[in-house]
Amino acid sequence: MRALEWEARGASGERVLLYRVGKMGLGHVFRALLQAAAWARAEGWALAIDATSFQYFAGDAHRQFFDCFALEAPADLRVIVEPEDLAPLMAEPEQFHVAGPLDLAKAGGVEARVVVVHGTMPVVRYRLADRATPPILRIGLRGWLRKRVIAGLGELLAGGPTIGIYFRHGNGEHLIGRFDTSSFPDHAARLAALQLRYAEQARGIASTQGWLAPRYFIVSDNADFVAAMRKLLPDCIALARNLPDRNYMEHIKASDCDQEILYEAVQDLWGLSACSALIYSESAFARFAIANSGSISLDLAHNINAPKLQDTLPGLPAREAVALAEAAYRATPSGHNALLLADAYQRAGDSAAEAKVRQRAVWSRACRGDARIKAARTELDQGRPAAALERLAEIHASSATDPYSLLFIAQVLLRNGRNEEAVVALRRAVALDDGIREVNLALSKAIP
Repeated sequence: MRALEWEARGASGERVLLYRVGKMGLGHVFRALLQAAAWARAEGWALAIDATSFQYFAGDAHRQFFDCFALEAPADLRVIVEPEDLAPLMAEPEQFHVAGPLDLAKAGGVEARVVVVHGTMPVVRYRLADRATPPILRIGLRGWLRKRVIAGLGELLAGGPTIGIYFRHGNGEHLIGRFDTSSFPDHAARLAALQLRYAEQARGIASTQGWLAPRYFIVSDNADFVAAMRKLLPDCIALARNLPDRNYMEHIKASDCDQEILYEAVQDLWGLSACSALIYSESAFARFAIANSGSISLDLAHNINAPKLQDTLPGLPAREAVALAEAAYRATPSGHNALLLADAYQRAGDSAAEAKVRQRAVWSRACRGDARIKAARTELDQGRPAAALERLAEIHASSATDPYSLLFIAQVLLRNGRNEEAVVALRRAVALDDGIREVNLALSKAIP
């Protein structure tokens, strides 16, 4: 779709949902693509996919992404992936940038020809309950990755029922109060109980289905969980060899985008999709495995909820809840953890501390939801700091009292070599709240 063709299509009223892959995990990326495809198809729009920020590849990530993956969709959904076809869409002046999942519901009412989603999960338009059998929308494998994954899954696909078992631990990411060692002092006991629940559920599925000798495909980022399942269940298969001791983003960066990391993750993900049943902890990884599967019926997909911080804190004495929430917030000062800490302070009667932390949560949410900041962040991720700098005037004009936006402004200035201006922005952020760790750290690094 060259520029003239784009003009012609624009004249005919064609609209495009442009999904820009963010630096997210595989499950998030692929499930988000299915959601975006379902939304575009339902609305009668074309779907464009920009994968230049896909974190598993260095270099030309967009080309490498489509060398390995393909969106398989019905003919009534037009999919745009070629760089020369994406260029006029990205340059289109009439754009509506989605700031959050709910904003996509407004997209049909705006006049912009191109609606841009920056890495987030677009909207719940492709629920598991809506999935057809076989799925109408799927992500397929291509090229070298397809050959390796098929060869690696040979034992798993050799016949007979296989029950997939997936446990997402997180390795220190602390996302949305995940079950981890920092958030739960009694983590070892809770993990042992969780492992028993997985094993009991697996035996129950085998018994109900009349499977006398099923195999069990174990997928987890936690080596202790894999070892426990091998002891609790017979005939277990676990294919991944390089379980990280840190979160995956750090793991990928430290490995210089070693393609073995991508291969093992895809092998596990497509292996789960090939199972006859699945027991899982809630995550986009598991949800995509089910949505992309042609063999797992929805009545044989069972969610076992791991403990979550937000469910645990209300049952603790007030001071214990504060201590636990403070530890989680120190580990990951997210808006979500800030609200949990504020609730704990409220129970303990510390109104001053509560007010300060709630304000941080408001600031954090505003910064994350700012479409202009998301667009500038995309420019940074794609190696265009000068383009990100051009957006700062508008951001700065409306974000003078938001330390998180000031932090982002400083990051853009630093990337463009404007250190003195960055220090000014960071000092303004500190004046608003001197307890935000990321701001203090950035300031200490920016001052010679």
